[in-house]
Amino acid sequence: MSNIEQERTTTTENDGTTHTTVIERHTDRDTSSGSSALKWIVLLIILLAAAFIAFQFLQQEQTQTDSITEAASEVGDAAGQVGEAAESAGDAIKQSVE
Repeated sequence: MSNIEQERTTTTENDGTTHTTVIERHTDRDTSSGSSALKWIVLLIILLAAAFIAFQFLQQEQTQTDSITEAASEVGDAAGQVGEAAESAGDAIKQSVE
């Protein structure tokens, strides 16, 4: 909503004629400052929400990476145990043949 401020100046010349000057100023102070602040608040809320979502996504990715690393470690440990069992079985067979 626009507010209109008017300034009227009337001058009288020596010959008796009058001259009126009207200056109008259209001001939007009330709505522009309020809507500007509201826009900044909405922008801040959107940025905070985006940061929160990004943080959650990164945290989920880290959890998945940790799970995969742990599973690979367990597979490696199991393979090591199979290797040790095969070596023990080979040694037992070797001793029984001798």
